[in-house]
Amino acid sequence: MSFSRAIFAFALVMLVVGFFTSRMVADYLFGNAPAQAISVVAETSTRTPTPTPAPTASPTARTRTLPTASPTIRVPPTRTPTVRPTATIVPSPTPTPTTGVVTLARYWVGSQAVRRGRAVAIGYVISNGTGHTVRIFLGASVKLSRFASWSASLSDTADDVVAVVPPGVSTHVRYFAFPARARSGSYDVAWGLRNAASGVREALVTAVGAIVVTR
Repeated sequence: MSFSRAIFAFALVMLVVGFFTSRMVADYLFGNAPAQAISVVAETSTRTPTPTPAPTASPTARTRTLPTASPTIRVPPTRTPTVRPTATIVPSPTPTPTTGVVTLARYWVGSQAVRRGRAVAIGYVISNGTGHTVRIFLGASVKLSRFASWSASLSDTADDVVAVVPPGVSTHVRYFAFPARARSGSYDVAWGLRNAASGVREALVTAVGAIVVTR
């Protein structure tokens, strides 16, 4: 037997001896002690029912009714249709005579078409602002529209008229006879006013293509 084994056997023997020794000592110390009867008294416990708590009324949540904002409906203003007045054709007002001046307010031809060798009426509306009656020479000339210069114009001296023009506005007519040799075509017309006493020209106007001469 080796030394280590001897040590192990000795330790084991000491362990066994110690176990039994501790049992003996315990029986000696506690074995003669009177066993105390333990009386278990069953206590009847009266169970007081736990009062069921009354349901606590939940505070009613006061719903605050907010005023509903009504949407603002903006109605566009009603447009009143603009009533446009019906156009009324107002006749040209009679020109107010200018003091000391004789003018040709309006002029016209009696017909826009005339045959060669025939006469056409030439009209004058004269405004006499001198304040007294004057004698006015009513001049008239025509030329073919295709010619730019009035040097080749035609005149009708036989039908020249000296009109007696009172103060204010007055209408006068003379005639113009186209010669039989006049060419066919469109003619420009010139109206002239000349003072018969002094020879001073008072007015001169022209109209392009005012008369058409036919055969």
